[in-house]
Amino acid sequence: MTQSLVREATFHLNAAEYSLSLEKGLLAFEKDSARSRFEIARIVALSYEKMGMNQEALPWYEKLIHPKNKNLEDQYRYAVCLKNNGFYLKSIRVLKKYQLQKGSKPVDDLLQSCRKAITQVHDSTVWRISNLKQINTAASEFGFIAFDQGYLITSDREIDSAEMIYYKWTGLPYQKILYARSESGTDSLIVDTMSANLNRSYAHSGAIALSPSGDTLFFTATDPVGKRVPKVNKKEDQLIIIRNALYYSVRDSGHWKMPKPFLYNAKSQYHMMHPAIDPKGQLLVFASDKPGGFGGMDLYYSIKERDSFWSPPCNLGAVVNSTADEIFPSFDSSGRLRFSSNRMDGRGGLDIYEMENILKTDTADGILVHLPYPFNSAADDFYLIDGKEGKKYFSSNRPGGQGLDDIYEVEQKGKAVVKLFFDFKDSVQKDEPQVQSFVGMRDLRTQQEWIQVLGADGSFVLPVSENTLQLVNYFAKNGKKYSVNDTIQYHPSYPKYGAIKKYPQATVSLDDEDEPEQKKMDTKPMLKGKGKKKNTKK
Repeated sequence: MTQSLVREATFHLNAAEYSLSLEKGLLAFEKDSARSRFEIARIVALSYEKMGMNQEALPWYEKLIHPKNKNLEDQYRYAVCLKNNGFYLKSIRVLKKYQLQKGSKPVDDLLQSCRKAITQVHDSTVWRISNLKQINTAASEFGFIAFDQGYLITSDREIDSAEMIYYKWTGLPYQKILYARSESGTDSLIVDTMSANLNRSYAHSGAIALSPSGDTLFFTATDPVGKRVPKVNKKEDQLIIIRNALYYSVRDSGHWKMPKPFLYNAKSQYHMMHPAIDPKGQLLVFASDKPGGFGGMDLYYSIKERDSFWSPPCNLGAVVNSTADEIFPSFDSSGRLRFSSNRMDGRGGLDIYEMENILKTDTADGILVHLPYPFNSAADDFYLIDGKEGKKYFSSNRPGGQGLDDIYEVEQKGKAVVKLFFDFKDSVQKDEPQVQSFVGMRDLRTQQEWIQVLGADGSFVLPVSENTLQLVNYFAKNGKKYSVNDTIQYHPSYPKYGAIKKYPQATVSLDDEDEPEQKKMDTKPMLKGKGKKKNTKK
């Protein structure tokens, strides 16, 4: 009986039907025999992980850390899971043991990323973050795009259970594009489904982009493209291959027309998904795993030529893309690109990055910014969007939410600043006359130059705007001129004192972040309604 359940669970795991592999794995664990317990725990851990439920996956990975388990990859997956739960120090300890037995570059990269995450500032003095409880459910919600008098979101919540078709990856309904509007006289939101032209019962629709005029909607939809037979080699076990493709619909007289496929879709070969349109409506960015990229999902762009015609896609290059996945792009009002990536240098899971002038990566503006807390955490953080009145919205599966992926609202509550210190201890003698110190500055975006007077301690504070500065030179208190060739990037999303440099040593000073206390996790079954898939590779 146990082995039959294990075979079924393995089949569903290989078929990316993780809600079913989890169900069968948990049943098998109840009837566990000693010889198969590692195999079952691995199935359950991987199922939870693939469903984005890292908290639930962790105790199952812990069951695999046993002297009798000789599978070294279980140790590596355990270390990754620890990082994605914010337990960086413990992840480092596990990785060091693994490294002694099987050293590799991915291990070195993961070790470095954990050490970096420990030193990152966890400052809550600049931003106020709150869960958007009036919109979130026990399912997944992401994207919060202003539209008419409300917002467009994507969710896999149950709306009409009698007509819902469930996705075997998550055990939840297929994702749909929804419209949320305020209920008159209250703070609550009413959520309705969008046009049937945009949402199909048997497919995902979501990860949307709205043109600046509001009359064209790009979105991701899934389509079956063929079948494959898994290793079980049974006719009834044939699997349907599903891929993501881009579609767009035009609104005419208040109604959305039948969507048309994006010209460069190639469903039989690769995924195209997660569209984003710049504020001018001339640049379309999306994610794809088409051949010739840097690895995983890369970001590509097309330039609008006329009407609905777009140039052939071009890869955004190595500054944006990595060997990991780059997904969920979006633009802010100034044209700055945001996206999420699970590359190794993040805090864990998907992290949000920003870059200005994405088509000019050879200039000083083409610098990638890894956003700090509260935008990034050890969990998945993605789909950052600007809202009204300076508010920002993003989605995350961090602990403490309403459900799986929740939408969070972020509002600046303090004035972010960057403070720089010029250290004169190596150049000033006590008996030398005290001369007023100042530094020459150049804004690399506007090329504006000015003289910045330093305080008595050799420091000055800049209110944070959105520039990259070049320090041209500075005069120390002995009146001597010292040449400095360095740049300082400062940004409104940095926490207070998030970039501190001292000259001429140019050292960075950051406060250590305490590692959170690990909580005991419940290993009780979590089945239908507890999984998720963020429209990456369906």
